[in-house]
Amino acid sequence: MNTSLLLLALTLVETGNLPARGAYWPNDCFQISASVHRQHRGKSPLDDAQKHIKWLRDELPKAGVDPNVWNLALSWRTGLTRMLAGTAPEDHCQFATRVQNTFDRLRFEQHEKLRENLPAGR
Repeated sequence: MNTSLLLLALTLVETGNLPARGAYWPNDCFQISASVHRQHRGKSPLDDAQKHIKWLRDELPKAGVDPNVWNLALSWRTGLTRMLAGTAPEDHCQFATRVQNTFDRLRFEQHEKLRENLPAGR
């Protein structure tokens, strides 16, 4: 899975890619909470976001859960504990679906751009 595309999809769904103030960082398009920053001690919102996605990708399989885009987005939004317990609110599930759809669209657009750059006849 492309982590950069996932982070872009999260950003677009979280904020519409507009500057936003997170709980810890000013101008934080990822909306990093203070607890996530304390957990990862990143040097920037992007650093915290990358570390948090990596942590979620490592933790989900330990609980027998596929670390796919939807599960990562739900864990991102609701927290790993609530996601694993199945107690995520409906609006958090809708958020995960919007992230999945955005990720799929971005991946398709990226694929189309790559195809446009192929030499003719390929």
